[in-house]
Amino acid sequence: MEDALRRSSIPGEDIYANSDMVVTTGGIYDTGGQWIFGGDGQSFIQLLPEANVSAIQYVAENTSGYAWDNRSLGIQLDPQQMQYPLEFPGCIACAAGFSYSLNTLDMRTPAQMEVDQNAFTLGASSLVGLPISGGSLLVIYGVRPILTGGMLVSGFDAAGQVVGGGEYRPGQTVVAGVTGGLAYPLAGGMLANVLLGASVAGVNAVANNYIYAEDTSIRRATGVGAVAGGFGSLANNWVSDLAASVLPYRIGVSVIDPNKAILLQNIGTKNPYPAYMGEAAGNTVSGGLPILLDRVRRDGE
Repeated sequence: MEDALRRSSIPGEDIYANSDMVVTTGGIYDTGGQWIFGGDGQSFIQLLPEANVSAIQYVAENTSGYAWDNRSLGIQLDPQQMQYPLEFPGCIACAAGFSYSLNTLDMRTPAQMEVDQNAFTLGASSLVGLPISGGSLLVIYGVRPILTGGMLVSGFDAAGQVVGGGEYRPGQTVVAGVTGGLAYPLAGGMLANVLLGASVAGVNAVANNYIYAEDTSIRRATGVGAVAGGFGSLANNWVSDLAASVLPYRIGVSVIDPNKAILLQNIGTKNPYPAYMGEAAGNTVSGGLPILLDRVRRDGE
């Protein structure tokens, strides 16, 4: 009944259902209503409840002095009698896809605003480190490993989004490519790969949570990244060792002339293909395992 009266108007008194919806702290007259923080540090906005047609009709039949709009009373207008004005009369912003008022209502609570502001400040300040770390890696390792890492990780991210079946988000792929490009040159042993996998996955989760207003578990993301980095390292070592046991140790070797010193002869170079094959296997496992685990989780839900 209270919700029914909250949607009512009082004819002749200029009091309507949407009157006094925006008030200051001292102006909250309906303490049982739902109020949200206005976002300007001073005002509160009351959210009107959904129309319970049965309750509103009951109150209307047993009281006087109150009025409701046709929708709240459950009255449906004849579509032939309805007029259809221009959808965006004089509103260029609406025609462009924005809301009618560009000063949209902030529905967040003060606590949520503080958390989001801290996340934004942390993310913006961390951007300062990108040119520093990227420049350092570029000087030390060159362009190739950074580009390789960026393309690999962004490619796996795009593939994961396609396999996941959701809407493709290019911003997520860009974030993955940047973090992957910065981390790829630092890959090395098992421990380093585990730490890098956890760090990259955690940073990506934090960034995507902020960009897309999600609440993905950071702990789970770092755990999956660590597992993927570890198994990728194991796959790298196993495949490279297996290939080395089958393929020749050196390639490009000329026929040895016993009459010449060994230093003067072409003994070839160490075969790089076992390392290439191991690296490819490690990248496939470390990039594909998170996709597989995420697919399993989605199917379980």
